This record gives sequence, structure tokens and C-alpha cells, in this order.
Amino acid sequence: MKLFGAGLVFLAELGMYAGYAVLGLSLATGVVGVALGVALPVAVAVFWGVFLSPRAPRPLPRALKVMVRLLLMLGGALAAWTAGVWWLAVAVAALASVGTQLVGDTKHVAGSGRE
Repeated sequence: MKLFGAGLVFLAELGMYAGYAVLGLSLATGVVGVALGVALPVAVAVFWGVFLSPRAPRPLPRALKVMVRLLLMLGGALAAWTAGVWWLAVAVAALASVGTQLVGDTKHVAGSGRE
């Protein structure tokens, strides 16, 4: 089940980037919109690579990593919702939530009740 959950989290991550991209594109028109559509997901990808990836050079503590990862993915869902792409928002939120549960990361988060 962990492998399936990891696959769902990966799909949620891809959807998260798409959510940030469509938000950037919807914030402005023309070159500025395209620049924002590229800059937002790239900024998130750099942060993800530095702090959250499996080979992160500056990894966060486990509990914080799980919370930040889930918040970024749900932020991508909110970005898609704000941009008017509701189906992407629902898909990213569902994939992130279910995938995180299946991976079992939540048992490492203090106060989750699943110690």
C-alpha cells in the first residue's frame, strides 16, 4: 500500500505544479502572465528540491517535512481552485490527502493520534 500511496503523492505533486502554473497564468495577461505561470511552479520546485525531496541537501525534520509537503500540495489545489480549474483542485487535494495517509507518514506527526 505504501508504494501505491507514494504514487498518489507523486501525482498530487505534479498536479500541485500545474495548479501553481494556472494560477500564475490567470493573474495577468501576456508576457507577465506567462512569466508568473513559469515562476510560481519553479519557485515551489526549487523549495521542494532543497527541503522536501528524498535527496534534499537541507532536509527538514520528518514531522515538519510531512506537514510542509501536504500544505504545499493543498496550496497547489487552492491555487487551481482560485484560477477556476476546480477539477484539478479536487484531484490534487484528494490525491495528496489519500496518498499521505497510505504512505503512513502521518503516524510520525506529533499529536496525530496515530502513534
